[in-house]
Amino acid sequence: MDEIPDCVTLTSTVVDQPISCLEFSSVHHSLLLVGTYHLQKDDESEKAAEQGQSRSGSIVVFELMDEAFNHRRTHQTGFAVLDLKFSPGSENLFAVAGSVGQINLFFLDVADSFAITKTRSFTVDEPSILVLSLEWARIADESRIAASLSNGKVVVLSFDADKDSLCSVQAHDLEAWYVTWYNSDHTFLCSGGDDSAFCVHACVSDNPQGDKIDLERSDDQIEMQITRLSKNSKIHEAGVTAVLPLGKNEAGEMMIATGSYDERLRLLRCSSGSGKCQLEAEVKIGGGVWRLSLTEDGPTQVAPGNTFRILASCMHAGPRIVELQWTHEDKWSIRILARFLGHESMNYASGILRDKKSGLKVVSSSFYDQKLCLWQFEER
Repeated sequence: MDEIPDCVTLTSTVVDQPISCLEFSSVHHSLLLVGTYHLQKDDESEKAAEQGQSRSGSIVVFELMDEAFNHRRTHQTGFAVLDLKFSPGSENLFAVAGSVGQINLFFLDVADSFAITKTRSFTVDEPSILVLSLEWARIADESRIAASLSNGKVVVLSFDADKDSLCSVQAHDLEAWYVTWYNSDHTFLCSGGDDSAFCVHACVSDNPQGDKIDLERSDDQIEMQITRLSKNSKIHEAGVTAVLPLGKNEAGEMMIATGSYDERLRLLRCSSGSGKCQLEAEVKIGGGVWRLSLTEDGPTQVAPGNTFRILASCMHAGPRIVELQWTHEDKWSIRILARFLGHESMNYASGILRDKKSGLKVVSSSFYDQKLCLWQFEER
């Protein structure tokens, strides 16, 4: 194997608590949100237990300017932040996955000194349950958020200005680490769990296999149900922690990249009807592959000759830039283009700074040393 090029730190900073997630704004490209997760220490545990909470966290706002982290605001949430995502329909609205069985919506007022205000709060399970990941969808005037929970459930929260509802399915036997929308019309989901399972689910109306919960107890709730179409526990050798749909091939099958505790990045080919999947390619990239994201938007249809570049957060091995290519011989190749070794603890979150003028820049984080690093990938 060829030697993997190392990327170097451009600048770094630390925050006041361990970093669990981060998200760049798709509109204000230099604006970065960082979520933190703090497990109460022994001397704090008794008081925290009395309050039904043993975790705290915050949302930290940075602007990246002239290769520097400029701190703008820290907002204490009162719960640990496991994931956060900007709304596709509003540039200043974002959702937060919390450690007390809730999804919270916040508004970021850039013009008002980056003030953060909680606008809505939805209880999706018991206070002891962690919301581990979430993903937005926007359908007409209705917003949907899919979320995965520490009790193995996958839920879909549907809401608009007047009404909201929640439906769920027991997707996994252990923690459901990740969930995302499977297709562009947001009628299918795929999830990964600590039970080593990869699952595909359908979101449909009037499906008796789903478990419907009304949040407002009204008679005119948004109708939505979830049913699991397929569950595969044979492909992955450990928990499935990341799921990244790439697009459909000419046959209408969805191509999906996955990450796992077994340190491998895999490419799956999934039937659009049954959700059944087959392994196309895999490679060990190290560290436990916690999260995956595209470095740039890929083609709308997957075809021979296509190339996808993925930013992988690999826990104790650090972030990597990985290239997937569908060769004209109808085979897939996967290779690591670069790595970053500037972290001294678990890398759970990384993001792309969208700056076309200066190439591909990445912000990555490490948990225990509470560090953010900015680095650049250069072609070699």
